[in-house]
Amino acid sequence: MRTLLLLLILALANAAPAQVIDLPAEVVEGEPVPVKVRDLRPGDKIELQIRRITSTGIRTDSRSVFAVGPDGAIDPARDPAIDGDYAGVDASGPFWSMRPGARSTSELGTLRLQVRSGERLLTERTVPLRAMA
Repeated sequence: MRTLLLLLILALANAAPAQVIDLPAEVVEGEPVPVKVRDLRPGDKIELQIRRITSTGIRTDSRSVFAVGPDGAIDPARDPAIDGDYAGVDASGPFWSMRPGARSTSELGTLRLQVRSGERLLTERTVPLRAMA
């Protein structure tokens, strides 16, 4: 029993912190969207996947890969995309590089961000996408 408890404590102590996606609570279509992901492991290669589904079902997707800096964060406005749908430093890169996808009848009016390390999903966040007034 003590051994099991000790192993559990060691596993929790070595667990990576939960990753956080800093994103506004609501996004307005066509306006700049600041994106930052933090609490990552420095040096890791992280893939940021974004899916936008408008209220009419039009879907677009992008994918960009970043090397996590020493501060444990990625920020397209500061860090260069090293692979994916665009390259270099560009705060809007994950959005202007979006490619059309199949029409969707679910998740209408949403913007979903996923953060992956290889095939493993680290975290995701979905926020409402509001049409421009």
